[in-house]
Amino acid sequence: MKEIIFATKNKGKIKEIQAILGHNYIVKSIEDIGIDIDIVEDGKTFEENSIKKAVEIMKITNKIVLADDSGLEIDYLNGEPGVYSARYMGEDTPYEIKNAKILEMLKDVEEEKRGARFVSVIALAIPGKKPITTRGTIEGIIAYEMKGENGFGYDPIFYIPELKKTAAELSLEEKNKISHRGKALSEMKKILLYRKVLVFSDSHGNIDNMVKVIENFDKDVFAIIHLGDYADDVEDELRNLYTDKLFYSIAGNNDFISSVAQDEEIIEINGHKVFLTHGHQYNVYFGIDKLYYKLNELGVNIGLYGHTHRPSAFFENNILILNPGSISSPRGSSICTFLLMDFLDEVTYKFYGIFKDGIKEIDC
Repeated sequence: MKEIIFATKNKGKIKEIQAILGHNYIVKSIEDIGIDIDIVEDGKTFEENSIKKAVEIMKITNKIVLADDSGLEIDYLNGEPGVYSARYMGEDTPYEIKNAKILEMLKDVEEEKRGARFVSVIALAIPGKKPITTRGTIEGIIAYEMKGENGFGYDPIFYIPELKKTAAELSLEEKNKISHRGKALSEMKKILLYRKVLVFSDSHGNIDNMVKVIENFDKDVFAIIHLGDYADDVEDELRNLYTDKLFYSIAGNNDFISSVAQDEEIIEINGHKVFLTHGHQYNVYFGIDKLYYKLNELGVNIGLYGHTHRPSAFFENNILILNPGSISSPRGSSICTFLLMDFLDEVTYKFYGIFKDGIKEIDC
């Protein structure tokens, strides 16, 4: 069972998060791991605050960290308290007093103007990688009185008309199904559990096919790997287009002025170590013997390479070596190819080609 750190001291949040992630992860607070730090939430958006918290704890622990920033937006109050929800009327002010104050401010406001929503943004910080965020919201109205003993924070004054209950009247199971944090965490759970990765190589300045493929697999894919020639197609273009993805890219023999410094890298995906290389330094045009010996030496069971512009798969002695082929300039064929890998439990993979009538799985 994997351990995951959630950047909070709030026991209520930890309980809620553990219920959503289930038996797949043991969720620990920063208090559980002996960290006593108050991170200043000075961002202007929920995204900025959640990323800041996740990244700062990740830097301390060098582990994968989740963090959230959430709050209540009230239409009549022009979106307040919003990102200042936790600090509204002072951080040490009890929520019973905060809730009473909000009810007082909306005392004579008719129902159609009492619209409100809970917003939650979850950030995932992984050492050496760009943070990923997911967002969840739930719409409701501000109640006329506090009701309910469950939940925490503003739950007693947030009324959900469809359920005819405040958030504080919901059971934990009911709340997790519809809550803002539940929705954001459910999306993050998909990222944590369904580790599907697209693998490209040898794009040579043409990102159109990569964009077409990413759009096709978008919701299922957590990360994108580019194995060089030209790595900057990813660094300069795709990162900006798909900010919710993790990107791994390395330099090939034609990446002379690439911003990607490394020409090989070992990454870890869902517990599996993967060696990335363009392959030219291992003379892969003439066979993969040198690459196979390198993987043996490193104690890594999965190797990905490019350079030959031809898709291939090799498996021997528990070592898997794959080449996605070229996404823009194939050799020996007119079909541009790529690879989709799934790291859920056992590693599985499929080769695909781009045809005039769409993207199709191919044999290799």
